[in-house]
Amino acid sequence: MFKKDNKVNKKGIWAIGGLLFGAGAGAILGIIAYNQQWLG
Repeated sequence: MFKKDNKVNKKGIWAIGGLLFGAGAGAILGIIAYNQQWLG
């Protein structure tokens, strides 16, 4: 079912990694902003 294709594999890995990194960064920034709102 799955063909070995390095180009597609790497693009998929980078896409997933980018989404996870973006979600993580967004969550961290959101938590910091939320804490600043309460502290400030």
